[in-house]
This record gives sequence, structure tokens and C-alpha cells, in this order.
Amino acid sequence: MYLSDADLHSRWSELKIKCDNPGCVRVCEDNIQPCSIDCCLSNVFWVPIGRGVIDLTDRDLVELDLPRYWKQRVLKPNESIVLKPRRLILGRLALKLAIPADCAGRIAGRSSFARLGIGMHSAGYFINPGYCGHMPLQLYNYGVRPVRVSAHVPICQLMLIKLSSPPSKPYGAELLLSRYSDDDDGSPYRFWNRKMEKLLRRLFRERGLSLEAQDVILRDRVPHGDPSIWYRMARFIGEWPTIGDTEVFLEQFGRSEDRLRRSHNLLDHISTVLFVLLGGSSVTGSLFIKPFGVVHYVLWAATFVSGLLYLLSQNYKGCQYCGTRELRARGD
Repeated sequence: MYLSDADLHSRWSELKIKCDNPGCVRVCEDNIQPCSIDCCLSNVFWVPIGRGVIDLTDRDLVELDLPRYWKQRVLKPNESIVLKPRRLILGRLALKLAIPADCAGRIAGRSSFARLGIGMHSAGYFINPGYCGHMPLQLYNYGVRPVRVSAHVPICQLMLIKLSSPPSKPYGAELLLSRYSDDDDGSPYRFWNRKMEKLLRRLFRERGLSLEAQDVILRDRVPHGDPSIWYRMARFIGEWPTIGDTEVFLEQFGRSEDRLRRSHNLLDHISTVLFVLLGGSSVTGSLFIKPFGVVHYVLWAATFVSGLLYLLSQNYKGCQYCGTRELRARGD
């Protein structure tokens, strides 16, 4: 039995709806429809990358190296992402919510977007009783034209279904080992993060770091939305035979992240300038310098190399870092 608007109003506080994105439209009881709540997209997306076959019969499928298949992209104000025909991207709800223990949730797309060819899917449209977090979404373009997707678009609606009786073990119960309990990032990296966290804790333990200090680093100081940060930290730990002072370790790690950020920015600027200058020189030389000779081949070869460098630098666009600035902000 779906809860009506009257029931949704009376139980509004149980949903614990919170939007931690400053640009998000405030979600309030005015969003309640006859038996649903309008929900909008977050500014966080994951774009598929790479090629190859994923074998669903692989027992270790949940332990796949997910950063090889998805890249996170956080949209800035007034930015958008283009969803091409027959392409999939992952997103999430802008709001964080909690499903009451005596209800199940259902996410459904809106007909106005379906008419544009946008398919919206969320874990079989079903949310377990007791779930808490940012609900992930899968967006697919079934149409023939690209669609520009922006943050905070009210793309779907949430419905609550009353259970015949409360479950003996709601989602998130300790015995269930629920993988997405209290999911605060909504990312497809959740399985991978658990595996990586075990590795980092083992490395910290081998270097004499207490469990409390590990929690400070992994839970409070270092963000885990972007798995590349944990990748780099695992490599960085290998340079330390022992870790005595947590703050010293974090300071050194933050400096290494700052150096990486500067190198990525420098590569971006240099490759862009080289590509523009060499590309312009190649075109100008082909048009005005005769006859066509070795100089032209050298210029075109240099333009090709600078183009490869430029493409390489674009892979770092949207890359997250955990430099000294970010560490201090999370430490305050």
C-alpha cells in the first residue's frame, strides 16, 4: 500500500531528509505530490570509461577495480553533462534520506523526461526498509538525440510502500552486513572502498598505527569519494617503515598531493599552449610555405605529440586531491 500525501505529511520527520549541497533546491513538504515526493539530481556523476567485457559469472565481480570502469565528475555551478544516445551515466539524489523501518521505498522516473527518451533506474526501483544515504541513480538515453543533464533537475519521485509488518532485521542491521548502509557518497565505488580500506588498515597496522589513529585518517581526514586518493595513499604508505605521528604523516601526504596537483596543472597549461601554437604553425606552414617538405612533416609530428599530451592532461580534469588545504579544512 502506497502512502498518500496525508501520510507523507504526517511522517515527514521520519525521512530525515537533508541536502548537503549548497546549490540544491530546498526539499520541503511542498515537494509532496498525491502519493510521492519530487526529488532532484545531485551535481555528482560517474561516467563510464574503458572497454572490455565484464563477466557476470566471476565470483569476485564485486571486487573489480571499479576506477577502471567509472570516473567521477563533479559539476560546477552552471555546468552540465551531455548524455549521448544509447549511453549510460550514474548519478545520485541530491538529498540524503532515511527509509522508515516499516516501509519500503520506490524510485520512479517522471513522464516528462521519459518522453525525451531518458530512462531512470535505481536498483530495481526498490529501496530497503531502514536504508539511509544518497540513493544512486542510473540514467540511460533511449532517444536519438543527445540530452544535456544539469544538477538539481527534479528528475524522479520517491514513493513509500507500507509493509504488512516491520521486518525483524531492517536494512543496516549488523547481522545482515548491508553493503550500502549509511551510504554517504552514493558512488559505485562502495564495494571497492571496503576492499581498499582493508588494505590501508593492514598497511597502517604493520607500521604501528593504532585503530583510533586509523579511524582519524580514514574516516575524518581523508575523503573517500574519489578512489584515486586512496590509491595514492596506499603507495605513499609504502615509503614509511613506521608511522609515529599521525599529523606529520598527513602533512607529508598533503604536500605530495599538492605537488601532484601542480604537476597536473602544469601539464594542462603546457600541453594546451603547445597544441595551439604547433597546430597553428602546421596549418599556416601548409598554406603558405612551399614546397611541402621535411619542415612540414616535423611540424605535423610535433602537433600530433602535443595533441596526445593534451588528451592526457584532460584525463586529470575533475581529479580530486587531498592536499594540505583539504586536510586542514577537514581537520577544523
